[in-house]
Amino acid sequence: PSLGSHGAFGHDLSIKQHLEGAGAVIMSSLHCAQRGSGVLNVAFNQDNTCVAVADMSGLRVFSLEQHKRAFRLDIGAIGLAQMLFCTSLLAYVGAGEQPTLSPRKLTLYNTHSNAAIQSLSFPSSVLGVHLNRKRLAVVLERRVLLYVLETLELLRTIDTAPNPEGVAALTTCHEPTCQLAVPAGGEPGAVRVYDAASGSGSVLGELRAHRSPLAVLAWSDTGSLLASASQKGTVVRVHAPASPDTVHSFRRGSTPARISGLAFAPSPVQPALLCVASDHGTVHLFRITPQLERKSSTAAAAAVISSVLPATIARAVEPTRCLTTIRLPGRPAASVCSLTTVDGGCVGAGVGVTWLGGHPCKAHGRPLYPPNPFAPCHSDHSAQHPSLLHRDEGSGPADNDWLTLAVATSSGILYSYKLEGVAEGNVKSFLEGEWFL
Repeated sequence: PSLGSHGAFGHDLSIKQHLEGAGAVIMSSLHCAQRGSGVLNVAFNQDNTCVAVADMSGLRVFSLEQHKRAFRLDIGAIGLAQMLFCTSLLAYVGAGEQPTLSPRKLTLYNTHSNAAIQSLSFPSSVLGVHLNRKRLAVVLERRVLLYVLETLELLRTIDTAPNPEGVAALTTCHEPTCQLAVPAGGEPGAVRVYDAASGSGSVLGELRAHRSPLAVLAWSDTGSLLASASQKGTVVRVHAPASPDTVHSFRRGSTPARISGLAFAPSPVQPALLCVASDHGTVHLFRITPQLERKSSTAAAAAVISSVLPATIARAVEPTRCLTTIRLPGRPAASVCSLTTVDGGCVGAGVGVTWLGGHPCKAHGRPLYPPNPFAPCHSDHSAQHPSLLHRDEGSGPADNDWLTLAVATSSGILYSYKLEGVAEGNVKSFLEGEWFL
């Protein structure tokens, strides 16, 4: 890869300044194969406060808090766009409709100064881009290039299995560990996990996730859980890379579907939750039961199954079911999803966002310069609510016994649902609104 001609970071806000004060949750991205609506890519940012939309006219950012457009850039067809949390740093890749917007060039852009910061060129099309405070991962069809985000120094080139969908996942947390998951070579459906924190990028482990090629990967906000789905789309698995024997299997359905979105609830929500979106126009919500509890409740059934079936198949037939299934209005379309808690303006795990109206925003007591509508303010959300959906027996209803589910579709529509009764497992969903992105 080569650097573009925009020069070193000489604009109002350098990459280093963008990294001041960013938090960490999860990102979900969708490549839209159908161009009928003009939408080519939809992606939530890491704290699920914004949606970046790439289309035939350019890109735009939609605020989930104000439910309105926060930024627009009409420069021609953009194939994909990713934000860095709620900062003004944004990465985009052209769709190839114009010579200046090549799918082989990645541009880092400052939405505050409306100027490109830097560009990187590659020998083949960029299929995926992943960001956290320390790292930039660029996904090509047969390799992933890992950079130091602050300096754009290339740390390592990682060879992968043929990966035409650009499947990969980078933990949005960068401390204490920073991990990158990519399709492993050899056996279809295998996942290899790399240490993205060190320059060596050593292999941390390999997971036999599925028997068909991977379709999507997603990390939890702490990097302790990794969700995966294959192109068959009937089973979703959740892995704990630190404990390879810990595997949770969830059956989305018996009919094959393209699973286009996986997203965990913020880590203060216990037990952990996972939402799964597919091109059938449905979103499933699953509860990830703690391993010990799961073993005690299914020990007898597991013993019978494992006595007649191989262990890998036995894990796939676990008696789990979703908490609820939501069918989106309108025609079925591929979509991405996010789960957030709402409590005192804080969104996600440890990140609260203030949209500025001329007032300076401070992160950890220090003002961010220059002030811009994408600058985050932080609060110790997880410390105040160590277990948002857990309460002692006999107590009254929990104030935080509900979540917000946001779903962005390849048709360019955003749906917002309120989920109640999550703690009891008797989930009811209410459509709060829908907006054109």
